[in-house]
Amino acid sequence: MNITEQHKNSTWWFELKADLESRLAKLREENDKPSTVEETAGRRGQIKEVKLFIDSLGMGKPKPKIDDE
Repeated sequence: MNITEQHKNSTWWFELKADLESRLAKLREENDKPSTVEETAGRRGQIKEVKLFIDSLGMGKPKPKIDDE
């Protein structure tokens, strides 16, 4: 896939990045809750896929949200 600077500066690109980062944050939050081994493994796989997608599009490595509490 050839991603240009024009792509990276488009509204669509920013919306896609925000959606992916939002999905990643939601999956991480869900992963912190008590769940079965199978659910945890599935969620970790989803997290890995979203992170790989973000990275493969050149959107930079997603940063985990750190609570100030």
